[in-house]
Amino acid sequence: MIKIRHGVLPALLTMASAGILSASGQSTTPPAASPTPAPATPPATAAAQIPNLTTSMSELKETLRRMKGDSEDILHEVTRTEQVMPNGVAVDSFSNNVPPQLQGVNMVAIDAMSHDVYLPPRVHWLNNSLAQLLDLQSKLQAETAIVAKIVADPECSSGARAQGMVLGDITTGLGKDLGALEVLIRETPPKNANLNLAAHKIEDTLSGMEKVCDRLWKEAPRKLKSR
Repeated sequence: MIKIRHGVLPALLTMASAGILSASGQSTTPPAASPTPAPATPPATAAAQIPNLTTSMSELKETLRRMKGDSEDILHEVTRTEQVMPNGVAVDSFSNNVPPQLQGVNMVAIDAMSHDVYLPPRVHWLNNSLAQLLDLQSKLQAETAIVAKIVADPECSSGARAQGMVLGDITTGLGKDLGALEVLIRETPPKNANLNLAAHKIEDTLSGMEKVCDRLWKEAPRKLKSR
């Protein structure tokens, strides 16, 4: 016979009715679940840590190509011309309305009396090209930094590392030139001659960067090009 101390029986009955105890007096409370360990983070691969030089150089050259196109668009806009007569009338307008006394006159002679003048640049096209140049400049900065990091590899020659640093320096200078171009475009009205010089300078800089890229590629070891 099991002896139950005074006061224990009511507590046992309460626990049994709540399902905490089985009929045999064993606890039915499920054991606490052990925490599930977090999945292990896979180690970063070497490919993710070291960018590929071939891909990086291809992206960089594409950015330079597009920036050259935008600078050429600005040059086109500020060098549009029309022929005008000495009295300021455009040749096309004059030719379509030849006065009776000049009908039959050789138009070559009329052209000889005319001269070219620059048309005012259309600001919306200047702003369009400038916006694309500024956007691509940010991309160019990131890409030249990646290339410089790649050629910092100990297996690279000092020449390749030097070309990587040159790319970074030129990119910084290009940013200043784009800032100067923006100031010229914001002038009222924009001046064709000043914009012409600024756009030519930017285009020459971009062409110079392409040559630096070619020299860097020749200097870089094959290992960096193929991995």
